[in-house]
Amino acid sequence: MTTKIAGGEELNEIVNSPSDIAEYIERFSKPNEERLFGIEYERLGVYRDTCRAIPFDNGVEKVLDTMAEQSGWKRGLENGRIVYLERDGESITLEPGGQTEYSSAPAHTVKELMKSARKAVNELDRAAEFHGIVFLGIGFHPFSKLDEISFAPKKRYLFMAPYLKKKGALALEMMKMTAGCQVALDYKNANDAMKKLRAASLVTPIAQALFASSGIGGGKTLPVLDYRASIWTQTDNARCNIPDFMMKANSDIMEYVDWLLDMPLMFIEKNGNYYESDGVSLRSLMQKKKITFYDVELAMTQAFPEVRLKRFIEIRSADSLQPALLPTVPCFWSSLIYGNLDEIFELLGKISREDFFRMREAAIQFGLKGKAGGRSIADWADDLLNIAKKSCVCDGSLEKLRERAESKITSAELAQRLLDEISDPAEFAESWNSYGIDSTPLKCDA
Repeated sequence: MTTKIAGGEELNEIVNSPSDIAEYIERFSKPNEERLFGIEYERLGVYRDTCRAIPFDNGVEKVLDTMAEQSGWKRGLENGRIVYLERDGESITLEPGGQTEYSSAPAHTVKELMKSARKAVNELDRAAEFHGIVFLGIGFHPFSKLDEISFAPKKRYLFMAPYLKKKGALALEMMKMTAGCQVALDYKNANDAMKKLRAASLVTPIAQALFASSGIGGGKTLPVLDYRASIWTQTDNARCNIPDFMMKANSDIMEYVDWLLDMPLMFIEKNGNYYESDGVSLRSLMQKKKITFYDVELAMTQAFPEVRLKRFIEIRSADSLQPALLPTVPCFWSSLIYGNLDEIFELLGKISREDFFRMREAAIQFGLKGKAGGRSIADWADDLLNIAKKSCVCDGSLEKLRERAESKITSAELAQRLLDEISDPAEFAESWNSYGIDSTPLKCDA
C-alpha cells in the first residue's frame, strides 16, 4: 500500500484528455536491457513476550527512531511524528496498523536487490530487538484482535478507513492486520505493460497458494490458508481484485486508463491537505477543473488490484513471508514476467472466467492442495516453475518453491503446526521467523 509519489516536474503538467494518461504511462517504459527489479516487504510488529501487536506510541515509532539513530536513516515526519525513514532511495514506511513496509531502491539484479533488502531488514530487526519487539513475516496477525490495533497517525488513513469500512465488512482487518510482499517490474511499452498485467493476473491464484501464510488469527486456526487474499476479495470491488479486462487477450492501455478514471476516489489531496471526495471519480474532476499528473498518481495509489500499473508494474498477490524466504518472491515473479509470456498464456489463458475464480477460491481455502481443472494447484505451480526456470534469475529460489509445491505444505500450514506445538504466544514470536527454514542462504541471497 505504498503511497509515496515520486517527484518530478512532470507531476505539474496539466492532463487534457485520457490519452494524456496513456502517454504518461508510456514515458516510463524501459528497453529490456535496462529493466530493473524492486520489492516491498511488509511485516507485523509484535512484542516478543506476548506476540501482541505493538502500538504506534512507544512502539513502532520508537523502533523507527532507534533505527535512524543506529543505522543512519533519515526520519520523515507528519505532524511531528515519525512515520517513515529514507536512505539512498530506500524507505521504511508504515501501513495503517503500524505494519512496517520496506521499499527497495530499483536494482539491476535480484542479487543486488536482496543485498540491500537484507541489510535494511537486519537493521530494522536490530532496532526492534532493543525494544523487545519482533517483526513477523506472516500474512495476518496471529494473536491480536482488530480493536487492539491502533492506526498509524497518517492523514491518508483517516480518510481511507471510514470510506473502506462502508465497502467491505473486513476492510479494517485488511488495513490493520495484514501484511504482504509486492514486486515491482518494468515494461518496455504500453502494450507490453498490458501483456504483463494479464500474465501476472492469470498467475495470481497459483501465487496465492505458493505464498499463503495467513492461516491463523486470534490465536486459532482459520478456515482458509490465505485469509489475507480472502479479505481482499471482499473489499471494494471498484478498486480491488482483478478487473475483467486485465485477464483478456489484447486488452488496451486505454482500458486501464478508463478503469482508473472511473474508480471512485477515497480522498482528494492538495498541498498536503486532505479532503473528503464523496466518491467522485478522477474523470468527473477532469471534466470540472484542470487536473495534473500529480492527481493521476494520487489516484493510482488508491487502486488496489492484484496487479497494478504505475510507473512500473506492481504485483501484489503474495502474503508476507519469513525473512529467509524473501528472495523467492522477486525470483518467482521476475523469472515469469521477464520471460516468455506466451507460455503463461498457453498454460492459463484458455481457462474460463468462472473456472479462474473457482481456482482462486480453492487456492485461498486449501492452498497447494486445492483442486482446479482436474489437477491440484501444486501441479499448476509445477508447470509455472518449469516456465520460470527457462528465464530463471535465481535457481535456488525456484528450487525452494518447487520443494514447496512437491510437499503441498504452505507457510500457512507451518504456522498452524507451530500454533499447535506452543503453550505460550511468546514462543510463536520467538520461533516463527525461522520455523521450518533451512539455514542455508539461497544463491541470490548469499
